[in-house]
Amino acid sequence: MSAASQVLAYVGLDESDLSPQRLVLYVVNLKTWRLEAQWEAPPDTEVAWPAWSPDGNTVAFVTNFGHPDERCRDEGYTYPCPDLGIDVWSIDAAQPLALVSGPHAYAPFWTNPNELVFWRQDAQGTLGLWSVTLSTGDETALVTHWEGDIAEESASVRSSNVGA
Repeated sequence: MSAASQVLAYVGLDESDLSPQRLVLYVVNLKTWRLEAQWEAPPDTEVAWPAWSPDGNTVAFVTNFGHPDERCRDEGYTYPCPDLGIDVWSIDAAQPLALVSGPHAYAPFWTNPNELVFWRQDAQGTLGLWSVTLSTGDETALVTHWEGDIAEESASVRSSNVGA
């Protein structure tokens, strides 16, 4: 939920046409309970982890939309798997913009209206914590070679206005 604008972004299934499966990113105003916007993902597209920018104008989410398939390896088997990236969508825009490519990017969260932090797993399966600046697209590795799993609510950001 965006605290700045009192809107909720969530992912739901388009029940009007279940074949092929289509996910929708819905934006609902919590004051009026009206649908403000929606983005219908292409069929069989993954959409997850919506996260609002602090100013309430942009939602970031994980998707395989427009990201190429990669080769994944698990227990001796190699198989095609989607390259999960992070897209950003201003609800005034018709389509989201691809911001970060994977191979596997997860759980985006905002540190300010122009910077997004996310988990990334490289082709060898090593996790790291990264940031990206929206205005430039510059990516920075914050933590590399993370040991362990990541939980959905795996990070918290504290803003401090010391001396303000």
